[in-house]
Amino acid sequence: MPEALIEKIEHIEALLLELSAKIDNFLGFEEITEKKEVEKLKEKNI
Repeated sequence: MPEALIEKIEHIEALLLELSAKIDNFLGFEEITEKKEVEKLKEKNI
C-alpha cells in the first residue's frame, strides 16, 4: 500500500481510539454521578 494511505489509516485508527477513550470516560463519569445522586437521596431519607 502507498505510504500516504497507511498514514491515513493509522491516523483514523488513532482518532477512533481517542473517541473510544472519551466515550469510556463519559460512561464512567455518568456512573459516578448516578452514585452521588443515590447517596444524596439516602442522606435526605435519614
